[in-house]
Amino acid sequence: MIWGKYTMVQCPICLKYFKHINNMHLKSHKLTTKEFKILYPENNTCSEEFSKIRSESNRKQMLEIHNSSSEEYLKLRYKNIGVGRKVAWDNCPPERRKILIDECYKPLIDYNNNPENKAKNIKKLQIHLKIIIKIWILKLK
Repeated sequence: MIWGKYTMVQCPICLKYFKHINNMHLKSHKLTTKEFKILYPENNTCSEEFSKIRSESNRKQMLEIHNSSSEEYLKLRYKNIGVGRKVAWDNCPPERRKILIDECYKPLIDYNNNPENKAKNIKKLQIHLKIIIKIWILKLK
């Protein structure tokens, strides 16, 4: 199907057409991109035309950032690229670690201990198991 200047890709699950099958759409099917690609390896999530346009747009944006920014800004922008999270955590002061634990990890633990959320996680596990079984079957063939 063609829409404007884009060839559309069809979702093999709901049969709707998109310029790009994104994570939000896959979420409606309770799938991640990785799971989708395992279940439907022959399907693209993006049309070639849309992919080229998006790549060119990203390239232009990065060129604009590099051409219009000072060397100091660029050094700050890329300063932490490649620095692992462990290094950042090791350099984090104890007071900040406590704040991070209170703000991030405790709510996550509470969320995972909630019976309603445990049921959701079981459903996700069932989906993952189906995918794993399908992969094993494909490997055995």
